[in-house]
Amino acid sequence: MIQVTISYNVTEETYQKLDNLQTDIQLALYDYDLYKNKKDKILSKLEDNPKIRIVHLPLQTLKIPVTEIDKLINDIFIRTGCVNFVVHPNRGIEKFLRYFQKKSPQIICVETFAWRRKKALRTPLEIIDVCRWYNSTYMTIDTCHIEDIWFDHKIMSYLLKYTKVIHLSNRAKGFGSHIPFNHPHGELKLVSFVRELKFKYKWSGYIVLEYMAEYQDKLLKNYNYVKRLLEIE
Repeated sequence: MIQVTISYNVTEETYQKLDNLQTDIQLALYDYDLYKNKKDKILSKLEDNPKIRIVHLPLQTLKIPVTEIDKLINDIFIRTGCVNFVVHPNRGIEKFLRYFQKKSPQIICVETFAWRRKKALRTPLEIIDVCRWYNSTYMTIDTCHIEDIWFDHKIMSYLLKYTKVIHLSNRAKGFGSHIPFNHPHGELKLVSFVRELKFKYKWSGYIVLEYMAEYQDKLLKNYNYVKRLLEIE
């Protein structure tokens, strides 16, 4: 089964809206200091909220003492039941994964990035290598952080075996990345890709619509559209 969610970025302006969410979400805790300073208020709004399906860990996660991130993950799991946590593949990622390999049922999902970004794990296959080695570790495919070659049907079914989360957004020259998945200038054919996930690849996991701030007004409409795409037989 594929579940569709929207990425919700917790900022000073938005954290107070957490108790009025209309959809399943990925909770994006990009700013660790904000989370730390507002933790009690944020968690109180999340408690008894069944809509938190994924948490995107802070962007500086691998520079923060791992015990602090462990506490963050445990606190959110206890308060919301969320088990899926996304992390970027920066320097120190394997040490981080070694620490969490015995965690259960929490799952760490390592996000893909383009080769040119020079992350510690630079290709989906490198991420899969560590997924196979460490317990409770999977991949997050970000469709605008990945080269076109990985969308080839000959390898996509293999990638999806290790994928729990897909960040679904588009990219286009002159418009940047994390634009609406059905943007008229988008380089990636993500409408057909969504259908293939269900009917060709028989994939089960979470699709997250993750857009830049200027496209936030498109999220709910696109959320409903993706859900309809998946419902049409």
